[in-house]
Amino acid sequence: MRTLSKWVLMASLIHPAWAVKAQDLGPIELEAEQRSISRLNVSQCLDTVKQTAAGEGYQQRNETDASNNQLAVYMGAAPLGGGSLVVYCIGLNPSTAYIILSKAQVSADLMSLHQLNHKIIQALTVTTQP
Repeated sequence: MRTLSKWVLMASLIHPAWAVKAQDLGPIELEAEQRSISRLNVSQCLDTVKQTAAGEGYQQRNETDASNNQLAVYMGAAPLGGGSLVVYCIGLNPSTAYIILSKAQVSADLMSLHQLNHKIIQALTVTTQP
């Protein structure tokens, strides 16, 4: 796994509110990884994130279209306002990158941010296997 600081910058440019309010958000867990587009495309990335997040009780708060295969953004909220999840799926010819931003209040009802991020990364990895 590689940290992709340029993708963090790109994400900040796409959603300036994240960059401006970063100091107000408290700790945010960030994980980023780059995959070959032949094994993971933007649409697959988005579909996998939707399914995995829904399985953990997150409700999608935006409609996004991955048909351009360049960028898709998943925004979800945890039950009872307990957290948020934003995942960017970015098509970079010939590869696809994803950035996971998650924030949650400590709660017995929610898995830890690290566990949630790991579960999404694991699901994306399984998606790319032949």
